Amino acid sequence: IKRHEENAAALALEQEEMIKQKAADLALQQEEIREKAAALALEQEVMIKRHEENAAALVLEQEEMIKEKAAAETIKEKAAALSLEQEEMIKEKAAAETIKEKAAALSLEQEEMIKRHEENAAALALEQEEMIKEKAAALACEQEVIREKAAALALEQEEMIKRHEEQAAALALEQEEMIKRHEEQAAALALEQEEMIKKKAAALALEQEKTMKAIELLFKKLSDCIESYFNETVENMIFNDMKQKSYFKEKSVFKAKVLECLLDKNDFKQYKDYLVQPEQCFRKWMHTFVDEHCMKYNNTAETRFEMLINEKFHGCVKHVKSAIDNTDCLNFSSWIKNFAKSLKKNGLILQDTELLMTEDSSPSWTEENHVKMFKEDFLLNFKSLKINIPTFYENVKVKVQAYVWENLKKTILGCTACCPFCKEMCDKAEKCGKGEFHTVELHRPQCLGRYTWVDSKDIVVEVCSTLVKSERTKFRNSHTNEEFVYCKDYKSCYADWHIEPLDIKNPPKYWKYVTYTFREDIAKWCGGSSNSVPEEWKKVSEEKARESIRVF
Repeated sequence: IKRHEENAAALALEQEEMIKQKAADLALQQEEIREKAAALALEQEVMIKRHEENAAALVLEQEEMIKEKAAAETIKEKAAALSLEQEEMIKEKAAAETIKEKAAALSLEQEEMIKRHEENAAALALEQEEMIKEKAAALACEQEVIREKAAALALEQEEMIKRHEEQAAALALEQEEMIKRHEEQAAALALEQEEMIKKKAAALALEQEKTMKAIELLFKKLSDCIESYFNETVENMIFNDMKQKSYFKEKSVFKAKVLECLLDKNDFKQYKDYLVQPEQCFRKWMHTFVDEHCMKYNNTAETRFEMLINEKFHGCVKHVKSAIDNTDCLNFSSWIKNFAKSLKKNGLILQDTELLMTEDSSPSWTEENHVKMFKEDFLLNFKSLKINIPTFYENVKVKVQAYVWENLKKTILGCTACCPFCKEMCDKAEKCGKGEFHTVELHRPQCLGRYTWVDSKDIVVEVCSTLVKSERTKFRNSHTNEEFVYCKDYKSCYADWHIEPLDIKNPPKYWKYVTYTFREDIAKWCGGSSNSVPEEWKKVSEEKARESIRVF
């Protein structure tokens, strides 16, 4: 009914709008006709005014022509022309009258058209009113039928609701009983699950305890393994690194390095230690060189020792991670054995692995995921493994120094026998065997071997090569039972030495500088005087002395 009423109302509005639109269109048409009629009337008035003005002007012209007494013929012609013009004006006036008549007729036609439109609109309105009445009556009948159906439907729904309520009550009772049964079953199941969870939690806690114990033991064993590995390899690692140094390649270069360091120290006591016990002095300086090499900082703000240890440590970590990644076995004991074998390939020896396989510390793996979790937990702990490098160096320093020194002796130091006169060490880089002679290329002043002249008590500044060439010079010491022996016959006491007899006036510049600089200390040490030291040696500067040893 509402839809029909709305449709009827919409139709009525639509018709009303249509009527209004048609009336508005008609009004616009009438307005246009009126505007056209008004425009035509104005145009006619303007034309009449022009004709009247023309007629007035013509009359004035005729009067003037009469006043001026123009020629009669001319007046006649003008009169005739004027008559013609007047006729035309009369025609125009007649045309204007015709236009007025047409406008009046048009106005009458418009009025008739408006009346027709009004009559049509009235007829249409009556027709619409009749249609609306018929539709409203039909709609009322239809609404009555709908009300009857709605009443029947309401009764049917009421009966259905009663049936549903009865069914719902029965279902509610059934659900209540079912819920009680489920609650009883759930309570029983909860108790059962609680017991099961407690048992599993206890088993899991025990397993976790075993796993953590296994991780701790393995971590400890692995720490000991890496520490042992470093203790066994650190000496060789430092030695191999230091072998790249130039002074580690030749005996003469190493000796020059020590002499340069003594020059820097400028201390006679240290020179005396070198002259009396050159090998021990070399050993002491070698220890210093090891310290300097290891503790020298590089561009990354870490010492050379730290860099070498860190590189080695990272290599060990890589080997351990690789061993863990590549070891897969569900049996823990087998896993440990395979893990240890994998480490051994890279020089890492895992000791006392049987302690990791006891019942208390062996986790029970039943799934591959358990192995994976063990690996992850162990690697997480393994990340915390670090080496206290300063402490480690202090612990191994003496051992490293001794190892490097022993290898230096084997590789380049060779023969350590010293000249019986000047105490210069034999030049040979290997031990002199039976039948081989000890030799020195550049001997030094004999005062450095604590020799003085018997008569003057002056220290001896001549070198061995010059003295063994002399026919007159003699020497004595404990090897000659304090008996004088010609220097040229030194082989009677020192058969394993060969000193080339040369007339050398100038000893090496380095020893000239040292002898002159410490002449008083040397004289006191020898129990003699320094008068024999040439003043010319004063000309040898420290820099020239340094350059002279760099030659060899």
